[in-house]
Amino acid sequence: MGILWKAAAALVYKFSMEFRFADCVLDEAGHSLWRDGKEVPVEPLIFDLLLVLARHGGALVTRDQMVDLVWQGRFISDSAISAAVAAARKAVGDDGKRQDIIRTVPRRGLMLVGDVETSTPTSKEPVTPKDDRAPTVRFARAPTGQALAYAVSGSGPPVVRTYPGSHLEVEWHGKRD
Repeated sequence: MGILWKAAAALVYKFSMEFRFADCVLDEAGHSLWRDGKEVPVEPLIFDLLLVLARHGGALVTRDQMVDLVWQGRFISDSAISAAVAAARKAVGDDGKRQDIIRTVPRRGLMLVGDVETSTPTSKEPVTPKDDRAPTVRFARAPTGQALAYAVSGSGPPVVRTYPGSHLEVEWHGKRD
């Protein structure tokens, strides 16, 4: 197994947390929200908004911080932010009138109400390949005649990586300069 794979798997689990607030558990590694012991389906954007609020542990998150962290600084209308906040409230069993879990601080931002507890998930183990061997690199020709390297490893959806200067075998064996 290559050094990059091991490092990436370790980082995902090293920095993944579970956040507990109200009757909810936000599982960062599993990208899931649980309420009253049942999984609540949430869109990725709503999950990211809840994650930003949870990471701030009940402190105020300004509109600018939300735009930077959830929307990566893209221009976003106030109505789109309001819709995302409404969806986040619905996911955690709250609403705009009560604001028992997600409180709006007028002209400032949002905050989670109450304590936010954090823990490292203990029940989930990192998924690692069972086969320690590096995949075999094969080659194909593009319509332009350029040689393309590819490899098949494991199961699941295909992952395609392209960028200049990539050397798959070197990357898998961790022999980068």
